[in-house]
Formats: sequence, structure tokens, C-alpha cells
Amino acid sequence: MWWVSLHRVGDSFFEHSFLNLDILNHAIWLVARISNPVLVMMREYLMMRAEERGAARVDGGSPTATMPRASRSGGASGSGQSAAASESTWARDQAVELLNGAKLATDAPAKTSSLKQLAELVIRKDPSLLDEFLDPLLELQVDPAVTVRKTLVGLCEEIATGHPAHLPKCVTALRTMLKDNAPAVVKQAAKASGPVFREALIEAATKGEGPRVPKEVTDMWNGAKALKDDVRRLVLADRVNDGVRLQAVKFLELAVALFHGVGWGAGIVRDGHATVSMDTLATEADDLMGVLLECLKPETCAKQAGTVTLVMIGAAASVMGKLPIYTDFALPALLELAAANVAGDAGDAKASATASTAKELRSTLLAALKSSNEKREIAEYKNELVTALQELGATEDVESWRRQEERATQKRKEREERAEQERVKRQRTSAGGGGGRGFEVSLFLAIFWQSFGNFWQSFGNGLYWQLD
Repeated sequence: MWWVSLHRVGDSFFEHSFLNLDILNHAIWLVARISNPVLVMMREYLMMRAEERGAARVDGGSPTATMPRASRSGGASGSGQSAAASESTWARDQAVELLNGAKLATDAPAKTSSLKQLAELVIRKDPSLLDEFLDPLLELQVDPAVTVRKTLVGLCEEIATGHPAHLPKCVTALRTMLKDNAPAVVKQAAKASGPVFREALIEAATKGEGPRVPKEVTDMWNGAKALKDDVRRLVLADRVNDGVRLQAVKFLELAVALFHGVGWGAGIVRDGHATVSMDTLATEADDLMGVLLECLKPETCAKQAGTVTLVMIGAAASVMGKLPIYTDFALPALLELAAANVAGDAGDAKASATASTAKELRSTLLAALKSSNEKREIAEYKNELVTALQELGATEDVESWRRQEERATQKRKEREERAEQERVKRQRTSAGGGGGRGFEVSLFLAIFWQSFGNFWQSFGNGLYWQLD
């Protein structure tokens, strides 16, 4: 080949002059810009030869074997793999050190700091380490420091929602921490149960289809349903922290919506699904809604903190807005609570809580009243809503709503009248024929003949007087 000959000629002719080789290299580059692409290949070859000569001169003139380009790239790849392996080893060593720090530290702040750094490393930077470090990490659920256990709950939520393969272990850990002696840990666990349960439902729906469902999917879904039951019991428990009950109520609100296919793409669940049945979920949603409404009874609200009652009112209103099928259950419960609040049955001793409850009820019932024209389920409760709002001191708001309704009704009548006029006009136009211009032509002819008749009558009268 021609470049082999060039190699031999280059060895003999340019051996004595590195400068000449460089000059020729640049000259070929200039010619290659405007001529044959073959010269580009020639330039590349000469550049490689120039590098070899330069390396030989630096080493004192001794011949030096240079690595071929393919070998160079292979060496770089090998170096990259070595660097990656080294970095993975460093990450693992660092994780071991942080885990030991979290377990062996004597004070809670140091443990929490090590735990957060470990989470940053094995959850966010290098999740492949979770397979090795998740079990030792979850062992901290029995750590004596409350802050450590509380931090671990947040990590379980992050792992379960970001890495669903580890859902079963995270669900088990959450169930354990729902029974913790520290209310702060239980509250955090109840809060984390909502997103984790949603992720478990999605996993069961997507991976639990088919004649052969993997055992780990079945176990995960059974654990998630047990987690739901644990949170449900917290809502009904007599002696439970108000903050815990508040988060448990929020879980019920989320679960009712999820069981009716809101917010997670339930369309993927078909009839006969091997793991998830929408009919069964709807029945469970009815049960959870019944628990929520039970907690809205005036005698129950009188025994709990006002903040919990506010959250329950908001949860009932939210479910009613997302799922109108529950209107006939939620709205009467809210009206009953409003009547009890007016009568003072919701707790006279807690005046501030009663005032906050009344304010929340006014806001919720007024929003329902304003939507009564759009939602058929609420329309039949319009009179009850007006009465309840007036008793709660929202008479001015009710009157404002009535004025808005009157204006809206008037505008609607005007629109209907204009539409009727347009309809009549179109009918007359179409009846006249002539491609839509029959009415105009008839009107023109009528005016013309009327004018002509008047003219002829005037002309005849004038002629008569002249002849006379």
C-alpha cells in the first residue's frame, strides 16, 4: 500500500531532520484543506511519526516503542475501570466507617450525623451499596436515641419510594416503629406510611399481574395491607398522641382516594388481576371512610385536640371533593358537627378550639354551598347548608352568595333570550329562501311596492285636480 511505502521513505529520508518532518506535516495539512481527503490520512500518519521521533529524542536518541492508538484507548478504558473500582471500594470503606460511627457513638447528635452521611452515600450517591448495608442500617430501629429512630423512619420512606426493590424490608421496619414507645417516632412512622403504601400499591398492581405472581410481591402487598391496618388502629385508639392521630387521619384520607384509583394510575388494574382487586379496594375504602366519619362525631371531637378536629374536617371535605359518591355521608356528618358546635356540645371549656372549629366549618360548608350548582350531589343539601352557615354566623357570606346567584341567574336568562332571538331570526331567514337572503328581498319588495303605491296615488290625485 502507498502508506507503507511512505513509511519506508519517511524512515530513510526524514530520519535526520525532525524540523523538515514537521514542516511537511503542516504543508500537507494546508493542501488537504483544499484538495484530496487522502492527504488528511497522510497528515495523520506523519503526525504519529513526529510523535515517535520526538519521544525518541527526549529519551536521548534511543528507540522507543510507542503504544498503538488502539492500545492507548484500551489502556485508558482499563484505567477508567480501575478508577471506578477504586472509587467503589472507597465508598464501601466510607460506608463501613459511617455505619460504625452511627452504632458506636455515645451521643445522639453524633449518631444522627453519621446516619445522615451514611444515607447520603448509600441511598443517593451509590445505591448499589444498599444490598449490603440496608440490613445493618435497619438494625438502628432499636437504638436507644429517639432522634436516631426518627431519622431512620425518614430513610425508610426515601428508600421505599426511590428503590422499590427494598419495599418489603422498609414496610416491616415501619410497622415496628409504629409501635415505638416515643410518640415522635410513631408520628413520623405514620406520616411515612402514606407514601410507602402508595408505592406498595403501585408495585402490586404492576408486578402482581399474571398467572404466577412472585412470592416477594405477594409478601410485600400483604405487609403493606398490614401497615394500613396498623395506622387505622391508631385513629381509633383511646390513648394516643394527638400528633400521631393527626398523621393517621391524613393516611386514611390518602388511602380512601388511592383505593378508588385516584392519583396512581389505577387503569392498569384489569378485571381478574391476580393481586389487586378494585372492588375489594373500594370496600376497604368504605371502611376507612366510616372510621373517619366516626371520628367526626361531636362526642369524639369533644375529647380530642382542636387541631385534630380541623384535620378531620379537611380530610372529609377533601374526600368529598375528589369522590362525590361520599357526599351523602360526609356532608351530613359535617352539618351535624356544625349544629353541635353552635349548641356548645363540642366542648364549652375549649373556647378557642371551638372557635377554630366553627371557622373551619364555615369555610368548608360555604365552599360546598358555592359548588352546589355544579355538583348535583350537593344541590339537595342547599337549604341545610344555608341554615347551618347562618347559625355559624356567616349570614353576610350567605347573602353575598345569593346576590351572586341572582346575577348569575339574570345573566343566564339574558343569554337564553339572545339565543332565542337568534333562533327565531335564523328561522325567518331560512323560511324566506334565496340562499339566506329571502327575508331581505321580501322586505325590499314590500317597501318598494308601498312607495310605488304612494307615488301612484299622489300622481292620480294631482292629475285629477288638473283635469278638474
